[in-house]
Amino acid sequence: MPTTSRRHFFAPALALAVAALLSSFAAPAVAATPSDEAEPTTWQVQPTGPDGPGQRAYFVLEADPGTTVHDMVAITNLSQRDVTMRVFASDAFNAVSGEFDLLATAESPADVGAWTTIDPASVAADGMITIPARSRLSLPFSIEVPANATPGDHVGGIVTSVPTVRTAENGEQVLVDARVAARVYLAVPGDLVPRLQVGDVRAERT
Repeated sequence: MPTTSRRHFFAPALALAVAALLSSFAAPAVAATPSDEAEPTTWQVQPTGPDGPGQRAYFVLEADPGTTVHDMVAITNLSQRDVTMRVFASDAFNAVSGEFDLLATAESPADVGAWTTIDPASVAADGMITIPARSRLSLPFSIEVPANATPGDHVGGIVTSVPTVRTAENGEQVLVDARVAARVYLAVPGDLVPRLQVGDVRAERT
């Protein structure tokens, strides 16, 4: 079945409102999957602790090179049905517009997203998990900072993804990847050392 892939981001808003995740988070993120049904699938992702979500809008962490930091993310299913989704970590970047964005689901992270591991006892081997209707699950995760990590800020997100196949007006099958994430800001202390590296040098004679 030929498909066209589209990814949709959602940000803090009313539970059923669709907006862009690219705006700054002022509250826990809420997503709704595109649907013609009266009640679309909606869920929420936010930082949490042993006693439940607090006032944190996103993760602001600090860790020295070679150390590991632990935290927890809460996923709340606001729908009347169970929701199966994939949970993973990814890297963030500035979009052409200058706004916050995350790598596409198929792209492999190389920075803080690659350092992050969702508790393997909480999710399946492929990162899939089912959240029962009208319930919240808290998932532990860890960030293992490499010993050679560059000092400074490393930005990413704990991402949830619910892909669905939709039929466009022209009959084309469209894969819609509805995602919502909790931002991760990891600061690695240390002094930056200015340096210049020249590579791929060639000499030519005419």
